[in-house]
Amino acid sequence: MTMLKPKVQSFTPKFPVDRIKDTVLSGMQAFFGKLNSRFHWDSDEKETGVMIVDKYALNLESVDRVPIIATSRGPITKLSRTLDDIKSINMSTGDKQRMDLLQCPLNIGCYSKEGLDSERLASIVFGLFLMFREQFRRNDLWDVINPVLGEEQIVKADSEIEYSITPVTMTVLISESWITQPLAALLENILDPFDKSVR
Repeated sequence: MTMLKPKVQSFTPKFPVDRIKDTVLSGMQAFFGKLNSRFHWDSDEKETGVMIVDKYALNLESVDRVPIIATSRGPITKLSRTLDDIKSINMSTGDKQRMDLLQCPLNIGCYSKEGLDSERLASIVFGLFLMFREQFRRNDLWDVINPVLGEEQIVKADSEIEYSITPVTMTVLISESWITQPLAALLENILDPFDKSVR
């Protein structure tokens, strides 16, 4: 009896949640890292003038020392733009390249002990996503839709600590692409091409 020998390939996917947050956080860190002001970002927490983090790494006690920019996302939803999500078809092989757009609401909170600093930071973040859309597009964000600079709010963490937060909200789009093959071609690729006896 001849055994089939499937091809095994390593596959390390980068999930949409990682792609969105990695692009947004790294983009803001790169921008604030070049900013020549007291809001200059540095990877060394002792040297940085602002912390740029995911919301799960947010530590409000740090607001006493430096302002914080924290990113959180909403639900990711499918946004179909093409018939059956088909981008192109290879007529010789029957392979179909499919593409879909995923949309995700994004909330970037700018926290500070001083309300004016919170609003200034939010203004910089707002301007960043207005002026550098093309750079974000080249780095995995398909588009940035309807950025909004929100109103400053005063929040009490406990009975003694007060801080200000100014939100910047927007919707971002990312694209997902994949290729589907006809069943015969798919089976052909699964079988070991050197095992002629199973053909």
